[in-house]
Amino acid sequence: MKNYLKYFPLFILWYLLSSAGCNDLITYEELGNDYTHSEEASISYIYKDGNIVIPGFVVSYEYNDKFITAVQRDLKLSKEQETLEDEEIRSIIYENGKDYYWIIQLKNDSIYGPLNHYSFKKQCEALHISKELTFNL
Repeated sequence: MKNYLKYFPLFILWYLLSSAGCNDLITYEELGNDYTHSEEASISYIYKDGNIVIPGFVVSYEYNDKFITAVQRDLKLSKEQETLEDEEIRSIIYENGKDYYWIIQLKNDSIYGPLNHYSFKKQCEALHISKELTFNL
């Protein structure tokens, strides 16, 4: 047991150095009512309380004190594509993915989505969502 203890400070130093470098790859933005947008390497999503609400790759989002709207680009990657570098994966998703739209109503945590373009526009009208949150559709 004593042999392992002499390596403990080295393990702590390694952990601190490696985790400090990783923080540069992850970005977070608080969106209100405990919702957060996170971008990590080749994925981007919106979550609340540790649970992913909008999965896949969120390519755009808008928010105010009442709503969060988001565009999710979804694409099933092949096993070969999954082994590519993060930037290559992003490029494939941007070029070939299909767009889905989402609405989160903050006052009651109602989630609408995934929606196609037409359904998104209709739901925005029904909820009286301001034009600033509709991606100029």
